Amino acid sequence: MCWAYCRPGPENRCATSFSREKLWRVVKSLSRDGRDEDGGTGSLQVWRLNAETARVTLQRDWSKLDQIARRRRVAADRLLNHLLDDLPSGTRGTDILVETTLGKLMAALERDLLLKAEAKDPAKLLDRALLWLHEQEIIRLNKGLAIFRSAMTIRLAQEKRNFLKADFIPLKQHYDEQIVQIHVMVEYVQRGLSAMAEALRLAMDYFKLQRAEFLSRWLPDREKELARQTTPESWRAIVESLNNPTQQKIVTDDRDRANVLILAGPGSGKTRVLVHRIAYLVRVGRENPRGVLALAYNRHAAVEIRRRLTDLIGDDAKGVTVLTCHALAMRLVGASFAERAVMDEDAFRAVLRQAAVPSFRRFAWK
Repeated sequence: MCWAYCRPGPENRCATSFSREKLWRVVKSLSRDGRDEDGGTGSLQVWRLNAETARVTLQRDWSKLDQIARRRRVAADRLLNHLLDDLPSGTRGTDILVETTLGKLMAALERDLLLKAEAKDPAKLLDRALLWLHEQEIIRLNKGLAIFRSAMTIRLAQEKRNFLKADFIPLKQHYDEQIVQIHVMVEYVQRGLSAMAEALRLAMDYFKLQRAEFLSRWLPDREKELARQTTPESWRAIVESLNNPTQQKIVTDDRDRANVLILAGPGSGKTRVLVHRIAYLVRVGRENPRGVLALAYNRHAAVEIRRRLTDLIGDDAKGVTVLTCHALAMRLVGASFAERAVMDEDAFRAVLRQAAVPSFRRFAWK
């Protein structure tokens, strides 16, 4: 189909002038008509080949096309009249905002009994008529192709309610089950390495048996192991290898809101307990290694802590911050001795004194 339009002139005048873009909007709207009917296809299929030419394919007979377009046009007329009626009396101008509701728009359509009888789905007809008015730039839906939803009234309770432990039980059950599933996958892999048929039977039973029956058959007497967020090998390396009940109790302390002070004398295994405690937090407690700070008395102890951590938890040890007291003080005050050729104790003591000052006084003093 080639575009044909009139250029009004002294000798050749058209009754109406119709720009190409307006004509294109009409044709595009016809291509969207009828998508809610049986078959879900538009009345036309159009391709715009260039600024002057488009190819149009008829996808239903003319009578049906005219019927659908007429019904949409009548619905749009009813909606437009409703919007105009909602304007204050005497309003003039352009870009005037009209507020309405989905219920009022639907009522405006249903007042036309003939239209109501013809429409198979009034809600879809309402959507199509509104979009057609928007496509033809007769109205502009707020913020473009707006989505109409029923109004909601939300009231906030006045009283404050803190979360209780019971509120987190469903979430805890979810994560506990995830831990069990990981242990089941580990067991599947281990059995598959020795006998694949055995691993396949485990997988079949996992989906066929009840949870308790499956665990008693394939993972018997391992309830504590299934509750841990780490592998048995990691647990043995971090906890059981200590071979000291007191040290094991310190390392596995799960109190969340308690500050723990451990008093120990020389040669009692302080560094070992500290290293295993950090490993426990990272591998069993699943804490972020970057949130762990370890303080050592001297550089030799700091190096030893890093080495032992690497042996226990591998690359996760790189995220743990291990500092001496002097190094922590330098971080707090932003000091650096990189440019100094000779170090003296007085400089370190000055940094320690500055770091010990409360932050608000420290910055005021600077």
